[in-house]
Amino acid sequence: MYGKTLQEKGYEVVTLKDLNITTEVEETGTTLEENAIIKANAYYNISKLPTIAVDDALILENVEDHLQPGTNVRRINGKRLTDEEMIIYYTDLVNKYGIDGKLNGYFFKGVAIKTEKGIKSVEEKSPRCFKNTSSKQINEGYPLASMQWVEELKKYKVELTEKEKEQLEYKDNKKILDFIDTTILALNVKH
Repeated sequence: MYGKTLQEKGYEVVTLKDLNITTEVEETGTTLEENAIIKANAYYNISKLPTIAVDDALILENVEDHLQPGTNVRRINGKRLTDEEMIIYYTDLVNKYGIDGKLNGYFFKGVAIKTEKGIKSVEEKSPRCFKNTSSKQINEGYPLASMQWVEELKKYKVELTEKEKEQLEYKDNKKILDFIDTTILALNVKH
């Protein structure tokens, strides 16, 4: 999402994969923002290129702390869940903690941008709603899109058209995209 938007604004965007960087950075921060800063610094030091790093977590309303997915949306009690297991697990959470078959929450994101002139960071929340029923369509690798309900469109996220997905992602990420754009301009990063 961020890369595509930056490319549309005329920036050249390269990924760690493009640069053949396979180093795993240990996230030792106590917040998402701190982890994003750690990753941005580490990958900037390797690449010597302006670097954007993101760390995010899923937080569900009214769910007990020890059951919060946090940064481990797919890994529960040390086990990596399959797509089908995720749908079953999260449906159980909606049934137990939701109201009228729906459970609200949000993705909490930490974003950091590192350049030779410094580092800037921000945290932002993107609301989500999950239903205890799911679409028959399953987005392989991202099964929660089958349960994620988009109220204003009355559809599951997996059922959105490409245009609807782009509009929703832009709306969900507008504050972060604005932060990235103004930070890049403030840090005088060249296109």
